[in-house]
Order: sequence, then C-alpha cells, then structure tokens
Amino acid sequence: MAKTGLGSSAALITSLVTALLVQTGLIAPDELASVSSRRLAHNVAQFVHCLAQGKVGSGFDVSAAAFGSQLYTRFSPAVLQPLMDDSARVPPPRSPSLSGSGGSVLIVPLFFYSPAPNRSCQY
Repeated sequence: MAKTGLGSSAALITSLVTALLVQTGLIAPDELASVSSRRLAHNVAQFVHCLAQGKVGSGFDVSAAAFGSQLYTRFSPAVLQPLMDDSARVPPPRSPSLSGSGGSVLIVPLFFYSPAPNRSCQY
C-alpha cells in the first residue's frame, strides 16, 4: 500500500522536539522565532523523523512544520548526467587521517550543522 500521509507525524515530531528544546533550555522561549532556533529545531526534528519513519524521506513536511511555506526549484537533469554516465570514473574514497598515520575520524551527520535553512535529511 502506498503511503498517503499528510505530514501529521512531521508536525507532531517538530512541535514535540521544539517543546523539548525549550524545556531543556537549548532554545530560549523568546528566541523561538529566530532563524537559528528554528534551524536547530528543524535539524533535530528532521533527524528524529527519519529515525521514526525508518527511512530518509524528502523532508518537505518537517521543513514546512518548522519554517512554513516552501520554495522548490528543480535543477536541470543535465547537471547530474555526467555523474550518471557509465564511463564516468570516480576515484575510491579516501579516509582522512587526524594524526597523519591512519588515525580514526569521527563522522557527524551534516544536518546537525547545516548552514542553510530548509534542508532535508537527504545528503
């Protein structure tokens, strides 16, 4: 059966996360309308929503719950076509080293410190 939700789980999670952030003092009540507070609430809610759903969705519903209306611009498929081409060669990923001799690297999800608002959890 296809999913036919209307974003109620996103609205619930976003409001609950925001309330918890205010209750714990991570967001001051008088700062709820600030961009930085909304961004923090959005990023945490986006992460929690992905965990609750068990998958990474578009993120539009959580973003709408946190920021309001959305503006979406579709890019030309030609932008990605060279990357989709079978002849494209991508070098294997290299693990950066902290110590210069193969040390461990801590990887933190990007959406916790995304510089741009209205980001979904698709990275």
